[in-house]
Amino acid sequence: MVNWNFAEGFHPASKAWIYQSNRELNAAEVNEIDNAVKAFSKEWTSHKAEVKATGAVLRNRFIVLLADESQNAVGGCSIDSSVKFIRSIENHFSISLLDRTILLFEQNGILKEVFLPQLDEKISSGEIQPTTIYYNNTVTSLHEMQNKWQQQVKDSWMAPRLKQVFT
Repeated sequence: MVNWNFAEGFHPASKAWIYQSNRELNAAEVNEIDNAVKAFSKEWTSHKAEVKATGAVLRNRFIVLLADESQNAVGGCSIDSSVKFIRSIENHFSISLLDRTILLFEQNGILKEVFLPQLDEKISSGEIQPTTIYYNNTVTSLHEMQNKWQQQVKDSWMAPRLKQVFT
């Protein structure tokens, strides 16, 4: 279950960026990264104006940044600064946060990685079922994150692949 308290007071249309770690983070790493995310969020600016931002580490695997653009839009330079921040986290903790070829699924409360080239094999073998939960890190707003981030595979972009196996 995801604790959404970190997003309290943020507009549903707030921009969301989700960075998935290539490994589970331990408690000390989560604490340190969470503190770094909060510090970055307080200092984040766009065109020298403060960005209403927040963030959190979720499920010991995801770093989430939110920007409420109702007061100030997030532009190219501010997005670049957030990517620079994420790269600094990667370097400090020896993790990868930008590898989109690692897909994360949840079965019985356990998170499991699948590398994109293995996806069809995992579907064919039945390891990934239509009702398996998939973390859709391509969502772009808080509303989408709260409603479409965790979705069943049958409701995701993978649905056509399921039809080949489960029909």
